[in-house]
Amino acid sequence: MAGKEKLNIDYKKHVEYLASTKKVLTERLAARFGREQGEALWQKTKRIYEDFVKELPYTGGSRNFMAHSLYDSIACFAYWEAMPEDRRETVEEFTETVSLVFNGDTSKKKRNPEFLTANNQVLLKAVGGLLRLVFAPMNKRVDSGKWHNAWRVKINPDKPAVGVQMVLVGCPIVDFAKKHGYMELMPAMCNPDYGNMTEFGIHLIRPKTVGMGYDICDYHLVGDKSRAAGLSPVRMDENGFLVNTVPDEGRKSKVKKELRK
Repeated sequence: MAGKEKLNIDYKKHVEYLASTKKVLTERLAARFGREQGEALWQKTKRIYEDFVKELPYTGGSRNFMAHSLYDSIACFAYWEAMPEDRRETVEEFTETVSLVFNGDTSKKKRNPEFLTANNQVLLKAVGGLLRLVFAPMNKRVDSGKWHNAWRVKINPDKPAVGVQMVLVGCPIVDFAKKHGYMELMPAMCNPDYGNMTEFGIHLIRPKTVGMGYDICDYHLVGDKSRAAGLSPVRMDENGFLVNTVPDEGRKSKVKKELRK
């Protein structure tokens, strides 16, 4: 079925960016270049997006509920490519754009009641069990080769005592970025994860991502009032990626003990 934008893509294999993504990108273009030039650049963004999508391998399309993580990222890359080179956003500005695409305006989000946050260990454990069931059929399709380079997601492979661990094996966004020379933009793609789902009281512990050169993205979700959160502050590494760090081996062992005791 044709999407709202009626793009020149195969809708049996692919999906288009979300309407909310279009709204963010068109507003950012208009603010930077004015309404008329902004609209012209949006039309250019759409054409670039179509070309980008046509070369993507099949990763499940609308059957993959993680699809928009890929396709909205492709829209962001197309937006970057469409801008005049001498007036493109800085990586910091592009990070703001990507954050608005994936997280919305977090200043307008209200925190859930505490029993509906990640600080509720019973709720968090139930979420982990549900995620295992949700990702099982997707993993089978990836393992079979039907969904090509889509993510494979492991839930709690290290059996943590606190929180939920999600390990994403591989990343089609990084595959695309490597092919097109956009690896310098990967911090902008990865860093907004730290501001995601703040209304749920989630503190993200993530020491590695595929964008940083690893084979996996290792996410660990804990309550923002937990001891584990206090032992895993966030910093920016030398390549611009937000990561969790600990200042010495003593605290590192405490984090490991707290998460996996």
